[in-house]
Amino acid sequence: MNQSNKLNSPEANFLKTLFQEFEKLSVCYAVMRNYEMLPNSVNGSDLDILIEPEHEVLARACILTAIETAGGMPIGCVNTVGLFKIFAFGQNPNANDEWWGLRMDISVGVIYAGCSNMINDSVWSNHVEEHNGVKVLSSDLAAMIGLVKDLLYNEVLSVRYLSDASVAANNSKSWASILSALSPMGEKVLDRIRMLCINNPDSSAVVKEAKLIRRNLEYRALIDSPFMYFFNKGLYYGSRAARIIKPPGVMVAILGTDGSGKSTMIEAVSPVLMDATHGALTVEHLRPRLLPALGSYRKNGTVEEGIVTDPHGATPSGYLVSMFRLAYYLVDYVLGYWLRVRPLISKSPTIFLFDRYAYDLLIDPKRLRIKLPACVLRIFTYLVPKPDLIICLHGDPVVLTARKKELPLSEVRRQVDALITFSKKEKKAVMVSTETTIDEARDQILQALKSTCKRLETT
Repeated sequence: MNQSNKLNSPEANFLKTLFQEFEKLSVCYAVMRNYEMLPNSVNGSDLDILIEPEHEVLARACILTAIETAGGMPIGCVNTVGLFKIFAFGQNPNANDEWWGLRMDISVGVIYAGCSNMINDSVWSNHVEEHNGVKVLSSDLAAMIGLVKDLLYNEVLSVRYLSDASVAANNSKSWASILSALSPMGEKVLDRIRMLCINNPDSSAVVKEAKLIRRNLEYRALIDSPFMYFFNKGLYYGSRAARIIKPPGVMVAILGTDGSGKSTMIEAVSPVLMDATHGALTVEHLRPRLLPALGSYRKNGTVEEGIVTDPHGATPSGYLVSMFRLAYYLVDYVLGYWLRVRPLISKSPTIFLFDRYAYDLLIDPKRLRIKLPACVLRIFTYLVPKPDLIICLHGDPVVLTARKKELPLSEVRRQVDALITFSKKEKKAVMVSTETTIDEARDQILQALKSTCKRLETT
C-alpha cells in the first residue's frame, strides 16, 4: 500500500480516532514501539501502548469507542493484572469493501505476574515524546522494558531489544534516567539487568539470572504490601482460569460441497484476520489433527485426508471398520480440542478456523469411507466440540459442479440440499452464497463473525 492510500486506509481511520479519543479524555499513554508510521499505520505490527494505571478505565473506553466508530468489533479481550489485550477487526463505514484488523497490547504500568508496578511517575515527564501528534515512549526505556519482560516471562535476552538496551546500559546518563524510571524494581535488580545487557552472557547464565530477579521482585512485593501481593496474585491466576472457562478466542468452521469456494473464502478473509490477530490465525483441515491420519498407519503410509481429486473413489468401509473410524475421529475431535484448539483460543483472542468439520460426516460420509446409519452420525456430531460459528457455503449445484468436476451433479445437488437442511437446524450456522463476487461473500462471512463476537461478548 502506498503512502497516500495509508493516509486514508481503514486502519488509519481507526488509529486517528483512537488517539483523538485519548487526547479528548486526557489519557496518560505512550506508544512503546513501532510508531514510525503512526497515526496512519502500524506497518504490519501490533499496537503496544503503556497506560498510567489510574487511567485504565478511560483507556478501555477510548479503545472501544474507536473500534465502534471505525465499524469494528473486538474478537475478544484478555484481561490480567497490569495488562489487557484486544484483537479487533472491522469494516470501514465510509468504504464498505475495505476492512481493517489490529492487535492491541495495553500495559497498565509494568507489572510481572501480579507483583508491584515496576515504573514510577517520572516516566511520564522524562521519557514521553511526541511523534506526529502521537505520544511515544523514549526508545531506550521502551527497549529496556521489552527486554525485562522477555527476561522475566521467557528467560531470554530478546535480540530485538538487546541492542538499544545495551546502548542505554553503557551510557551513564541514559542509565541514570532509566534507573530513576524503574526505581521500584530496586537497585540490586537493576544492576543485574544492566550487567546482562553489557555482558550478554550465554543462555544458561540468563536463565539463572532471570530466576534470581523474579525471586527478588516477588520478595519485594510481598514485603512492601503483603495484602496487595496476595490480592494481585489472586487476580492474576483468577484471570488465567477465567480464560480457560470462557476463551477470548473463537472457533470457526467453514462447510461446503466441492466447488463451493472454501479455499477461496479462507484466502479472502485471512488477511483481515491475520492483521487482527498479528499472525495468530490458525487454519486446519477437517479436524484438530492431534492424531495422525488413519492412512499413516499403513505400511505404505498412504494418507486419505486432505485435498483429493476423487473424493468418492475409495469404497466405504464395512460396519465394524466404519465404527472404528468414527471412534478414532471422535477421540481426535475431543482430545484435539482440549489439547490443541482450546489452549490457543484461551491464551489470546485468536481465530481457529476449520476448512470442513465433523458435520461433513452428515453431509458427505462417503468422503471419509464411513457407512453407518444417519442416527449414529448425528450422535457423533452431538459429541464433538461445537464451533462458535459455522459458515455454510452454497450455490447453484450446476455452477458448483462446473467449477469442480469431481462429483456428479446429482451428488452435488444432494449435498447442497443436506447442507441447507443442516443450517436450518443448527443455530450457529450461517448460509453464505458464493454465486456473488468474492468480496461480497467475504463481507458476509466477516459480518457473521462480527455478530458472533458480539454474541459471545454478551454471554
